[in-house]
Amino acid sequence: FEFIANNNAFFFQVRLRAVQTIIPIFSSSNRTVGTYFISCLAPLIVKLIETVSPVSDADVSLVKECVTALESLLVVCEESNRVQLLGGVLPLLVDLIGSTSTVVSGFSLDKLKAIGPRYPQPFKDVVGSSVELKQRLEKALKSSQASASGGSAAG
Repeated sequence: FEFIANNNAFFFQVRLRAVQTIIPIFSSSNRTVGTYFISCLAPLIVKLIETVSPVSDADVSLVKECVTALESLLVVCEESNRVQLLGGVLPLLVDLIGSTSTVVSGFSLDKLKAIGPRYPQPFKDVVGSSVELKQRLEKALKSSQASASGGSAAG
């Protein structure tokens, strides 16, 4: 997976399929297997999100699948690890809200809006622990609302 994720020479379909393949592994009922793969592969997924510029439809699909993989980790992780995991996921989502791709931006905003109510206390803990993250989140949300109201006024 690491070789495929870090090698831009692979067609996007191969990279996309690799990400899609690990989601069920993360959710494995065998916690030993799931935990091993999570600890090995989650950082690679984060790196992949950070390095892919979602300009083409293929890149957008890859970023969305990576976000979905990270979201699946939130479901299977132990409660005691959720704040730490959200501490890595929330900044990525906030950055993606500011993406030049309106599809990625909207997708990330929807994920963020779903994560907050699903995990309210860990969400508050992460946002409350970082003034910078809180300001970036507020700015991203305001920007998104301005875009949405501007788009609906024009349409």
